[in-house]
Amino acid sequence: LVEARGVSLAGLSDVAECYATKGSTGHLLGAAGSVETVLAVRGIAAGQRPGTVNLSQQDERCQLRIARQSAAVSRRAVWGKLSLGFGGHVACGLFVAD
Repeated sequence: LVEARGVSLAGLSDVAECYATKGSTGHLLGAAGSVETVLAVRGIAAGQRPGTVNLSQQDERCQLRIARQSAAVSRRAVWGKLSLGFGGHVACGLFVAD
């Protein structure tokens, strides 16, 4: 919910389409950020956004647009990638097709 609150405070909850890959990749521990970054970059190149698998019910406090199915997206879309690590480490990358 912290991430959802941040997206909302940035004024992006109505325009950002969010997805998660952990349901399909499992817990990758320290490799999650790298794998998710590769998936994001490949998605941009292919013009395809993955969906969020295994999401049966969205928490009512989470007011984000969660993408449940994969879909075609503009190759000019901006993708944000948030990684939360052990010990409170946080990293965010923004990716744009060239």
